[in-house]
Amino acid sequence: MGGRWTTGWQPVHQRLGELLRKNLSSNDFFAPIDPDHFIVVSPNETAEHAAIICVTVAHQLLSSVVGKVEIDFLKVCRAASGPDGTIDATPFTQREVLTFAAKSDIFDHLQADKKQQAATGETEKAGCNELFEIDYQYEPIWDARHEAVTTYLCNRASVKAIGRSSEPVRVTDLPQKEQTIVELSVLSAGISQLVANLKTEDRFLLGLPLSFELLGAPQVRMEVARRCRSFSSVLRQYLTFFITDVPAGVAPSRLSDLAVILRPFGRVVANVPVGCRIDFPYLCAGLSGIFMDAGKSVLSAETLKNEIVHLGAMARNCRLNSYLLGLDKPEVLTVARAAEIQMLSGPAIAPARKMPRRMTSLPWSALLPGADVAGEEEWF
Repeated sequence: MGGRWTTGWQPVHQRLGELLRKNLSSNDFFAPIDPDHFIVVSPNETAEHAAIICVTVAHQLLSSVVGKVEIDFLKVCRAASGPDGTIDATPFTQREVLTFAAKSDIFDHLQADKKQQAATGETEKAGCNELFEIDYQYEPIWDARHEAVTTYLCNRASVKAIGRSSEPVRVTDLPQKEQTIVELSVLSAGISQLVANLKTEDRFLLGLPLSFELLGAPQVRMEVARRCRSFSSVLRQYLTFFITDVPAGVAPSRLSDLAVILRPFGRVVANVPVGCRIDFPYLCAGLSGIFMDAGKSVLSAETLKNEIVHLGAMARNCRLNSYLLGLDKPEVLTVARAAEIQMLSGPAIAPARKMPRRMTSLPWSALLPGADVAGEEEWF
């Protein structure tokens, strides 16, 4: 059965082994044929029966990882002997997978989940337009390696509840369902803007924030995955997902579960809480980077410097990219540079914009306190 898993997904591999042992008979066996694929051999079963077992196991595995599963998520292959002792794997079509599912006990689950997800998507799209007036902003992220603004992090600037208040509301004060609607609207707004810009020469990399708590709900994970599956392969190379508000002491499996869902659609970076000194969860989660949001904590300049130094060391130890967001103290820029932080963002770098712009050169000298920022103002 073919599932694309990064080699760091040991909890996923372990769960797959448990499910295969549970569903296969004593005459069957399974084994990894490469870091990303397992093969199942059932010598005493028909090919159809073996396929039904593999589809069932694939459904059980994904259900345990992401919650509810659509038929599109089930990826199972037909294996055959190839030349020179190789193995040829041909994915079953969606129709074939659905046929196998219909002959097992998972068909009703698949159909019910698909209807519920479709209804949820329509409700949330209508709900966002009818319930809220949301302004978005794009925070420039400066790449130290290229001395240029390459990425824009899409975020909500203000949220007004239509018919309830003329003043902006705190999203955390909203009911959980409405918080979800607002947060997912950022994903939609950012993608729409990126698609529009890709039609011109004003190209940029897009950062999309998704809160750890939001992604903790299985139905939300599935909705995020549903939306992301519509992205073209060209679009995906421009995306980075920022998992925000990761709690201290998070279990590696929790981060791995989220990365498994998001990695097919873009790069994934996760928040390191202030004061965190444990890098194991980030080392094993299959992330491409880690970040700290200095703007979310009231830190003295000295404490912030220590946190920046630790973030850089942690990123190097884990061989991950490093991001420092919300930087509003120009005096610690040199500390970030010395700590080898690769990506910087915040008022000390450049102000947030209503609309993103193309990737633009911005030399290090222009960021230092007292520097002539005329060139920066020209494009901001």
